[in-house]
Amino acid sequence: MKPTKKEIKFMEALLLAITAPNKKLKDECVEMAASIGSSLTEKQRDLAMKAVECRIEYAQRHQVKEAA
Repeated sequence: MKPTKKEIKFMEALLLAITAPNKKLKDECVEMAASIGSSLTEKQRDLAMKAVECRIEYAQRHQVKEAA
């Protein structure tokens, strides 16, 4: 099953929050993720967060630089 546009935006906001270069940008991204996440079900949020975790783990294992 393909993620919805909202799920993708939620994942992008989470990833940006994790990779943000400073606290101000991180806080803005966390706020965006929270706003987008409020329109998703708990299951959708959980799956999206797991997808982001997998992406980060993959990048770390293979030393892939994430574009921010």
